[in-house]
Amino acid sequence: MNYPELPWLPPLPEHQRQIFLGHCTTADTLDEVLLDRVRERRVLLVALGNFLSARHDVLREVVEGALRIPDLTVVVAAGGRVAELADLAEDPRVVVESDVPQRALLPHVTAMVYHGGNNSFTECLAAGMPALGLPFSSDQFHIAHDTERSGAGLCLDLTPPHPRT
Repeated sequence: MNYPELPWLPPLPEHQRQIFLGHCTTADTLDEVLLDRVRERRVLLVALGNFLSARHDVLREVVEGALRIPDLTVVVAAGGRVAELADLAEDPRVVVESDVPQRALLPHVTAMVYHGGNNSFTECLAAGMPALGLPFSSDQFHIAHDTERSGAGLCLDLTPPHPRT
């Protein structure tokens, strides 16, 4: 299992042995250039996963909202959408990269905005990092809500309200 034991989850069948492995990723390293950009600063990490980093519209909205907070640096894992967010990187408080060493960066950040992915959730728990879950599909809704239920952060519903008919 790579999901922590949470009291609201149903128990495993008795005949199944549970072995907690933690998050199933390898350790990242943090290069000195990025470390210098985040050292001794309040940092928000924004990472929507490999597939959802294509939602540069959501990444942009999150970054623009976060920049309203004084003295906050925002690091964005933009995947293949670095060009679409290049104007944001003109602000010295914004770092836009195609990929960031998330596990290595977590000890240096104040909070994380993520998509509700299992690895990000368990990595935030392991780092004691508060997180804001913005789920888009599938199990992300459950995992992002587990972030809130566990007290490790909040979950926001990105579904637009349906007009009344």
